[in-house]
Amino acid sequence: MSTIILSAFQPFGSYRRNITKETARLTNGTSLGGYKIVARIFRATIPPPGENRGQILVDIAKKHRASGIICLGMSSLQKGICAVKAARNRIESNYCPNQSGPVDTTRPLDDRLGYDLALWRLPIFRTKCNETSIPIEDESDDAGGFCCNHLAYQLQLCLQALPKPERIPCIYFHVPTSRECWRYPNVLVKNGKITMTRVQIKEALRILLSNADLVR
Repeated sequence: MSTIILSAFQPFGSYRRNITKETARLTNGTSLGGYKIVARIFRATIPPPGENRGQILVDIAKKHRASGIICLGMSSLQKGICAVKAARNRIESNYCPNQSGPVDTTRPLDDRLGYDLALWRLPIFRTKCNETSIPIEDESDDAGGFCCNHLAYQLQLCLQALPKPERIPCIYFHVPTSRECWRYPNVLVKNGKITMTRVQIKEALRILLSNADLVR
């Protein structure tokens, strides 16, 4: 059985939990859409200069001869699961006010790296999610300015450094929070926030992998 590498983050800020971590723990070692899931959970921080999380994921993918890499990040601004089309070379977030600047100091600030999402067959994914009432949003050019964007940019740099035949298909998703992430969940309804459960996200991943045009 072919393997998919799934990355997620630990809780950050005032959140009690991170739904991406909960999803990674739920799916790690299981089969989804015909693929074995191998999960890697990172701290929700900007890593020190010597820690290249993009390279860590690439190395894990090579070790397992993975067919693809799926990265998950959480944002309370999301109203559904959302694929990220690009990442930029900038760190800028209230969660790390003292670390603003480029992700990679050797490249121009705000340099953008796009993700080739063709193999993931997102139009079919969208249709299937709508049919099963899984909240989904249009693809976004904004990966944020915190650890999600940092990983998305770093990972894309690492993949582009590989010869084309060795490049591993990758997709990055932002997902909404879950009710368990909040200390006072009733505030969510008052503020019009959308939530998802780890079971919903797991099902979304199953739909994605069942229809993606990846090596099996």
